[in-house]
Amino acid sequence: MSEKPEATRPFSTTFASIGAVYETDDLTNVQCRPTDEVFGKYCRRLSEMEQWVGKALPLEDVQSFVGLHHFVSRFVDDSEYYCNNAYRCLRVHTYTEKETAVVSHATIQDGCEISQLIRERRLPGLTRNPVYWHPPLQGATSDASGSSDAQNKGWGVCIMGYIAYGAWSQRVRDALSRGIVSISPLELLSCAVILHTAYVAGELPEGRRIVLRNDNVSAVQVINSGKAYSEPMLQALRVLRDV
Repeated sequence: MSEKPEATRPFSTTFASIGAVYETDDLTNVQCRPTDEVFGKYCRRLSEMEQWVGKALPLEDVQSFVGLHHFVSRFVDDSEYYCNNAYRCLRVHTYTEKETAVVSHATIQDGCEISQLIRERRLPGLTRNPVYWHPPLQGATSDASGSSDAQNKGWGVCIMGYIAYGAWSQRVRDALSRGIVSISPLELLSCAVILHTAYVAGELPEGRRIVLRNDNVSAVQVINSGKAYSEPMLQALRVLRDV
């Protein structure tokens, strides 16, 4: 008598991107919101800034807050409207050429409205009457993760339908955790893995060009220019060229 198969885990309708979570329970109304980690950080910063409304703060602190405010505002309607007052805080610095900036009460009000909309899930839908189309993969995509979660530290590539992925060594994980190495050299290394995967899959004949896609600006600049100015990026570039 055959054993009863174990129950399979249901398909998750939620997936995460960089700083964002996509809710796909209703494919006619896919919604995107900031991750709990990002949203929690924003709410804490908003509360801190509220205590300093109208007072001079170090410019870097205000710039950091405005950047976070800009990111979170993207998840609600009228994001440009909610960012206008925050941008004005930085314009004051530009005109006066001081090393300080002031957060306005209007900016805090905007932040409170954004937070309320996100908490109540009053977010714009990303899809409407969706049409599904799966084009053939042309080119290649790679990504590297340096998440604080050790289980999520690794790399992945996709080229012409071939997929490869894996985890970083314990040495690299430790270096990431201690801040000895940044994610940029690892993103560049993942591009090298693309070429190796293409070669193994027989998709790299001599004289053929490949379009590499990567979400790390530093890695893209190094590949396009063929130059690197930091030792870690230089070593990663050497690996890429050796492949």
